[in-house]
Amino acid sequence: TSYSADELYALLIDRACDLINADHGAIWEIEAPAIAGAAPPPDEAGTAYEAEGVLRLRASSGAIPPRYRVPVAGSFLGAVVSSGRPAISLDLRLDDRVLHPDLVLRMGLVSALAVPLLTPNGAARSSGAARGVFSVYTTTARTFSDWDARLLACLANYAVIAREQAQSLAQLQQAREQQAVAETFAVLGDIAANLLHRVNNLVGVIPVHVQGIVDKRPALQADGYVTAALREIEDSARAVMEAARESMAYLRPLRLQATSVAACCGAALSRLAIPATVTVSTAGLDSLPPAIAGEEQLRLVLFNLIENAVDALADQGGRVAVSGRVVADGLDRARRWIEITVADDGPGIPAEMRERIFDPEFSTKGSIKKLGFGLWWTKSLVQRFGGSIAVGDNAGGGSVFTVRLPPAEPSP
Repeated sequence: TSYSADELYALLIDRACDLINADHGAIWEIEAPAIAGAAPPPDEAGTAYEAEGVLRLRASSGAIPPRYRVPVAGSFLGAVVSSGRPAISLDLRLDDRVLHPDLVLRMGLVSALAVPLLTPNGAARSSGAARGVFSVYTTTARTFSDWDARLLACLANYAVIAREQAQSLAQLQQAREQQAVAETFAVLGDIAANLLHRVNNLVGVIPVHVQGIVDKRPALQADGYVTAALREIEDSARAVMEAARESMAYLRPLRLQATSVAACCGAALSRLAIPATVTVSTAGLDSLPPAIAGEEQLRLVLFNLIENAVDALADQGGRVAVSGRVVADGLDRARRWIEITVADDGPGIPAEMRERIFDPEFSTKGSIKKLGFGLWWTKSLVQRFGGSIAVGDNAGGGSVFTVRLPPAEPSP
């Protein structure tokens, strides 16, 4: 039987609780700290994070909030990451390393055993190999034996393998999608260029003929209706040609180059009509290194994402936050990505829609504005840059789109 990483995590937690006789279990993963740009946002408890990074809840059997994060610095779980060794807390209620005692009290947790998620060679945190923590909890006071720690460490190894396999498969799928997109756009570009040429030839003569009619029949200018109609015909023809030229930006061959994310975002914002009830802020973009992208196409990507976020807030008002930072790759820690997030505090996107939201035939039937085909174009452009795009929940409510682009500067 083939399991996804999430399914395997759930099975491992269930098995750990059963074998160790624990009441709850959880798997936490390191969320890489910002290498440059904006730091990760605080969690719902208002905790700000240090440069060592944070542990993000990946799976659990209890009522731990799904967006729950724990700072590595100074925490019980963080000590496991820092040392690369198991840790035991006989009474979490009295443990100074527990940074959120309210959760401990709410769930009735007392004792805990935690082991690091290490790379297959077992290297410790000092080499950057600790990927997270596997922890189990009891609601009554108890001790844990060496056998308990060894058993949990064995199960933690399976969790690491599942994570790395899932990431490898995701990267392979992304590479295949990028190749397919490149081949598709090569064909579409030829077709679109020919179509644009024909549109210009057929529609471009309309303004010329309109002006010729006016010149040869001056009396027509005395008829207000005819004059207005001719002007509208001319304006519509010019609008058609302009729209055709703008649409070609999606299809014309990319000129991949070092591109300023901040400049592209500024250009996108200058074209947007933002209601007075919506606030758009930026953070961390000026300090980002150049990204490998097509300048015109990256402006389109950011314009579409910010416009979607603004539209989601049109009825209620709210905030849109565009931020950037440089992060390490989840599988290859030496590799760097430029990460751009566009987050809003609007109604959000239902989980059942997220898997299909980038499909070209996806339709929201009016439930969410400006999605569907536009996001398919956006994803296609990002993939042509050699990057990726994902959608998820914003920690403050609403949605967040995360774009990752390769930096122009090589990884150190």
